[in-house]
Amino acid sequence: MEDTEITGDHRQRRADHLCVLVHGLWGNPSHLSYLASALREKYPEDRLHILVAKRNSGSFTYDGIELGGERVAQEIEDTLEQLARSGQEIKKLSIVGYSLGGLVARYAVGLLHSKGWFDKIVPVNFTTFATPHLGVRTPLLGFHNHLWNVLGARTLSMSG
Repeated sequence: MEDTEITGDHRQRRADHLCVLVHGLWGNPSHLSYLASALREKYPEDRLHILVAKRNSGSFTYDGIELGGERVAQEIEDTLEQLARSGQEIKKLSIVGYSLGGLVARYAVGLLHSKGWFDKIVPVNFTTFATPHLGVRTPLLGFHNHLWNVLGARTLSMSG
């Protein structure tokens, strides 16, 4: 059954799906504007809410995956609460992450799950593209690169 609001003689459908877009390293929300506009073209405002995450813009991406994920999770929670206050009940959640944003989004999903959000909201899609889920290694040969691949991964493993 659709969530509708009756206004005068018109029935207006209310979106119950939130799609979150998370940019990558050194990114900002404008990097995902084409994706947001393509989604909006296909799904009007009465079918889909689009949140382009803003709190990790620019140099904030240097703070690492954990802190970035906490920021995105908080931004999602704030948006869900704001929509609820305005009478919008979100029942479905999709998240799209680009590059480092995919890792940040993956961490945020874990936080949302641990807080019980997925008892209230159905996770629909989790999509990442150009995301290094398995890590990144320098492909060059030689002792210095081997040292970087071994020690770099171990020293940066806490933050990504």
